[in-house]
Amino acid sequence: MVKHSSVAEAYATLGLQEDATLEEVKSAYRQHALRTHPDKNPDNADATAQFQAVGEAYTVLQRHLNPPTGPRRMFPWGSSMSDEENDGYEDNGEDPYDSEDDLDRMAFYMFLFSQFVNGGRTPEQRKARVARTLAEREEAEQRRREQQVKRKEFEARQREKERKDAEDRQKAKAASKKAESETARQKATQTAEAQQRRVQTTRSEAFSAARKGEAAKVRQAVWEDNVDPAGGEIKPGCGAYVTRPPEDPKETLMHIATQQGDADLVEWLDAHSADPEERNSAGLSAFHLALQQGCIRIINHFFQSYDPKHDDDHSGIYNLSPPMSLLSLALRSCDPEVVWMILEKGLASTQDIGNAWTQVTSEQGNQPLFKKLSRDSAKFSEIQNLLMTFGGFTPPSTPKVPSPKNTRRNSPLPHSPDGSAKNRQQTLGRKQGVNQPLPNARPAKIPHNSAPPAPSQTGEVHSRAPNGGHGRGRGRGRGRGRGRGRGN
Repeated sequence: MVKHSSVAEAYATLGLQEDATLEEVKSAYRQHALRTHPDKNPDNADATAQFQAVGEAYTVLQRHLNPPTGPRRMFPWGSSMSDEENDGYEDNGEDPYDSEDDLDRMAFYMFLFSQFVNGGRTPEQRKARVARTLAEREEAEQRRREQQVKRKEFEARQREKERKDAEDRQKAKAASKKAESETARQKATQTAEAQQRRVQTTRSEAFSAARKGEAAKVRQAVWEDNVDPAGGEIKPGCGAYVTRPPEDPKETLMHIATQQGDADLVEWLDAHSADPEERNSAGLSAFHLALQQGCIRIINHFFQSYDPKHDDDHSGIYNLSPPMSLLSLALRSCDPEVVWMILEKGLASTQDIGNAWTQVTSEQGNQPLFKKLSRDSAKFSEIQNLLMTFGGFTPPSTPKVPSPKNTRRNSPLPHSPDGSAKNRQQTLGRKQGVNQPLPNARPAKIPHNSAPPAPSQTGEVHSRAPNGGHGRGRGRGRGRGRGRGRGN
């Protein structure tokens, strides 16, 4: 048994009554040990001594309240063994429960524990170490925060750099595409200009050949070089490539061929997509030029290919704006055959015939109109007879030419391959002595010096059929193949 004074001090150290149970002692020991532990009290220099005193008090009370049931033998390595565990070993009779030895051993172990915990340092050293550890922790935390800030700044710079690099790549890509597009556009423009220059040069050469009467070159340009026979010499947008601008930009190949009197070329162009309704700057079609030139073969070609009685289909070829008329153009040819063809086809209205009669019988009108004819010529007399016959007029009172009767009988008639001279002679023979107008003509008693009848539809093409009023057509409407098609 331990001494009672030691047990009483142990209870006092743990703050217990002497009748406290073992469970209460264990609970009190745990509380005091935690409260007096040196790590919990770094500023208390007596914390270690207090902790050791609590441990000694617990050891005393534990042995007091729970003594061993048999003798125990202590061994040099600090363990003990009861009699039940020490079978075969001798007992020397010494008391194993020497409280002073236990306290010394406990003190020694507590010293070793404190040395292990404190590392052999004094409280001041331990306090300085704790402070240094806290400072190091603060510095480490500060460094970590600074590194985090730097890392975020670095990441932000990296993102900004990547964004700028992406923008630069996009700009470079857009600039590259723009440069490629501009290069392609310039190349396409140069190619188009070269193509337009080539096309216009070829077209101008074809028109120049037509003006020189070189029909073979014109056919070659249309057939092989795809020159469009329709339209003027200058194509739209190609005026800069023309070396010598034409006098009439609206003049077509068919106009030039008609002025040259090349009926074969006119027919060939008409069969290869030329447009007979196109007008020059004077508002005249190729047919109108044929009337002025007196090209009977070309006139017959138009009459056979485009029946003038089909007003709606071919009016664009024959119609003229006032004061011009087909009969006035025919008079400019000074060819009775041409005048007769217009009158016979019914393409002259009563007003047109009256105006023509006034020009023929008037001294002022006759001089500029018939510069190639004299009043005593046979052609002049025949034209006058045709107007009297188809218009129902009486001859002038004092003519300076032979009488109309003798003129009709004796004046020569030009020969025509289709027999039009014979037909004209038959027409004049049937109407000799009658002096009456056609069904669509007015009475023939008009003096040579009187004004012509008032026009009903001046300048328009009229038919002698009962329903023969003409108007603007719906288009060409030829109804037959036109060759290879349009080209340059």
